[in-house]
Amino acid sequence: MGGGNTKQKKLTQYELTEFTNQTNLTYQQVENLYTFYKNISASQKDDGVIDMQEFSNSLYLTNQEFSEQVFNVFDLNKDKVINFREFILGLANLINEKVEYKTRFVFNLICKSKNNIVSDTQIYDYMKNLINQFPGIYIEDQVLFGMISEQVKKIVSEYKAEEEEQKKQQNEEFIQNIDEIPNELNLKKYKSHISIQKDEDEVIKQNELTYSQFKQFVLQNPNTLKWLQIDKNNIASGANKLLGKK
Repeated sequence: MGGGNTKQKKLTQYELTEFTNQTNLTYQQVENLYTFYKNISASQKDDGVIDMQEFSNSLYLTNQEFSEQVFNVFDLNKDKVINFREFILGLANLINEKVEYKTRFVFNLICKSKNNIVSDTQIYDYMKNLINQFPGIYIEDQVLFGMISEQVKKIVSEYKAEEEEQKKQQNEEFIQNIDEIPNELNLKKYKSHISIQKDEDEVIKQNELTYSQFKQFVLQNPNTLKWLQIDKNNIASGANKLLGKK
């Protein structure tokens, strides 16, 4: 199940087991989420999948750009709709209490490059769209970008200092290890070693963060993940209401 347009009324035992193994959710939690999924997927068109409009309405996302960003993280196969497998895998990251899961979710939401880095501009766009979801909060664009840019530069600088110290130690070990190699081979090997380090240095920019660095940014800015809190008890009570249970 979950790979196509299905209007299945109930999950099979095999599917329940599969989804609990993939998400670390309980059988009951999976069934509760399936109840929500069926309700959302039928809210505009009862076709067994969730489209962009149904998704935005269900999460009360008013900002179109932000809504599309979140939708694209859920839509793993990029077919413009969300099937149940994608729905539960996406929500499992938000329900999980570990910060790591939510951090990875937000990073995937922001990241638009193949080399798995995010820029201060991309983080700013995310934070601006997030703030726009809450009418009572206002921060001037220039102030917001300045705060983010400054923090990104600080994190990159701290990591760069650590990396330079590590490279210094690696260079010392490298030089010690090639002492017994003939001089001509020494020179070629040393040039190759320096060339690799130069290429690595060129990748590092003051306004970009790797995933490890982004985790540090999140630790310093916990509000980055605040909107991702999902209460398991609310899911259970909501599912029961949809099913007509007390």
